[in-house]
Amino acid sequence: MSKQYPVLECLSIILCTAWCDSAGMTCPDGKWGCSDGEKCIVLEHVCDGFLFGPSGRGCKDDSDEDPVMCSQWNCTAGYWKCRDGLKCIAERLVCDGIYHCNDRSYVKSDEDPAMCPQWNCTAGHWKCKDGLQCIEERDVCDGIYHCNDRSYVKSDEDPAMCPQWNCTAGRWKCKDGLQCIEERDLCNGMENCEDSSDEDSDTCNCTRPGWWICKDGLLCISEEWVCDGTDHIGDADCRDGSDEDPVMCAHWNCTAGWLKCKDGLQCVHESSVCDGESDCTDKYDENPDGGCSRWNCTAGYRKCQDGLQCIDEELLCNGLYLISAGNKRKKYFVFDKYLSLSF
Repeated sequence: MSKQYPVLECLSIILCTAWCDSAGMTCPDGKWGCSDGEKCIVLEHVCDGFLFGPSGRGCKDDSDEDPVMCSQWNCTAGYWKCRDGLKCIAERLVCDGIYHCNDRSYVKSDEDPAMCPQWNCTAGHWKCKDGLQCIEERDVCDGIYHCNDRSYVKSDEDPAMCPQWNCTAGRWKCKDGLQCIEERDLCNGMENCEDSSDEDSDTCNCTRPGWWICKDGLLCISEEWVCDGTDHIGDADCRDGSDEDPVMCAHWNCTAGWLKCKDGLQCVHESSVCDGESDCTDKYDENPDGGCSRWNCTAGYRKCQDGLQCIDEELLCNGLYLISAGNKRKKYFVFDKYLSLSF
């Protein structure tokens, strides 16, 4: 059930004030109200061991970290309570080889060698051969050691295991069968496989859906990088600059989920439209046909009360305000009755 707390004040200079009124502030489901009534925070930040700081993630009065309250707090789904009962950490962080709990002991409870062998790694994670550590499945057989096994060759890069390993979604297995790399790194002009198979002529024929061959025929890039006005792998996506050729871009159809700027030369992602920051060179993304007042924010975004700006729903009631200032966005942290700028 939503909780209601008094609001100290609403700032008239703030654009996104749809959730602020003089009568009070209602914390939406999935958020927790600070004791001072100034702020709602996500449940995952309650008893997470972080006091209020520059990130602004917790309560200013630190009521979300009160030891008496935390000792009685039930961690939200997907979180695990440290042995001292004062901190909740994400289950994916338990037995990951890094200390996250603050227990007053040499070995913290989340990395207890007596507990970790019985711990079931969370979905998308894989247990190292010694049974003491969980790593992300995407890190298995990626050519980098992640397990801390006491052996010369770590279990996540075992040459006897990797040929049978199925690369996770979005990754590609090198021809030697020993390494998985990101699909986006295929044919990008840089050798990512130890055997260089990601850049050989058989692999780089640009016949895979969603890829585009540069005019010089030397490189394949994602279609989302074509006519996007930016570079991703150096001075340009294509070495010959053909992916940003104005003649070609004028006839290019943006990929699904992308919007073409009015000059016809650039595509921007729809999540960047009406976000208070110009991405189009001609600034069309902040004034599309019909104006931002008629633009429907993409999934996961909420429109501000003035109807002119979309913000990420994760930013709602987090104590930070996003204010449009020309073509730049600035974060403002609220401290009592004055503002501290962070750029």
